[in-house]
Amino acid sequence: MSTEQLPAEVNPTTTVPVVLSAADESPEWRQILQEAEKLAAAPLTPVHLKVAPNQLAHLPEADRRRVAWQQTVANCILVANQAHKWNMDVFACAACTYVVGNKLGYEGKLIAGVVNTRGGLAAPLQPIYSTGKGDALAAVIYGTRDGSVPDDAYPLLEAYADNEDRAALRQLARIGVLAIRISVKQAKTQNKMWTTDPEQKLWYTGATKWARRFAPELMLGILTDDDLQCMQETATRTRPEATQSRIAMVIPSTLDASGITSDLPDDPESDPQPQSPEPTTEPVSEPPGAEADAPSGMSMREEYLAYVEEAGTDDHLDQLMVTAESGDMLAGDLEIVRGAINKRKVYLSRGERSNG
Repeated sequence: MSTEQLPAEVNPTTTVPVVLSAADESPEWRQILQEAEKLAAAPLTPVHLKVAPNQLAHLPEADRRRVAWQQTVANCILVANQAHKWNMDVFACAACTYVVGNKLGYEGKLIAGVVNTRGGLAAPLQPIYSTGKGDALAAVIYGTRDGSVPDDAYPLLEAYADNEDRAALRQLARIGVLAIRISVKQAKTQNKMWTTDPEQKLWYTGATKWARRFAPELMLGILTDDDLQCMQETATRTRPEATQSRIAMVIPSTLDASGITSDLPDDPESDPQPQSPEPTTEPVSEPPGAEADAPSGMSMREEYLAYVEEAGTDDHLDQLMVTAESGDMLAGDLEIVRGAINKRKVYLSRGERSNG
């Protein structure tokens, strides 16, 4: 992920604005675009939403500033549009976003806030915790859309939290209390917050689960820190060890061995740790000396191209592409690598093999 911000002087008054079609001239859409442009121009906007001109080296120099601005606005439109749907402040929403593996995610505390304000609840969601410890700790997240929670609901909530009592859950549904249960064992990832503050993490994760069950309209297309963390860990577990060792030579320092960016926000709820891959019985032949000593002086693009030439299957090429897309490579170099991977796939589909 690039850490270079769009230069402060790049703003709607000094660049070509985003062009709207006639169908996009609605007042609602114009408001979203205006908010996106303000977000794009703000110097303190999260850097992962911004595109710098030097990331567009494949374009003519005269076009880079204009295209960088338009791409930055397009990124900000994703946030502004979602903030509009949630009827929330766009700058507050942007501050709770991050990007992992080229996917936009939202922090759990933002989702909890959205559910409380937009979930049609009579009162904010509340948690009740079990008496278990460690992985046995569980929480029931509950709320109601019709008045306050009746007093006779609390023994049922406690029974559901401690013993996952399904009869208690049915009784809660009959009296209008909407509840879900989640345990540390079910949801735990490498995120440190599961160890340092499991009750708070159960609350954030449980609020998301509650929303997906009882207010799915709020969560359409939304990925959270838990979703992206699980994707990252799944990629780590399923990556073949030998291919991983090869990719590790070319991935930038901001990537973990899975090829997924790991620079999540400093917020403790989003602080994952890489997980070691499982061994594989399918070793991949390595170019001579590659493991010990990569060619010195090679650019990142040249290193990727060298490994593309050595890849023997589509799976290995796909893994290289995932790593390249998740890294710091300039957009022009990324397109060159993508083209080389596509050509290599055609080459392999014909039953040919590299002589390199």
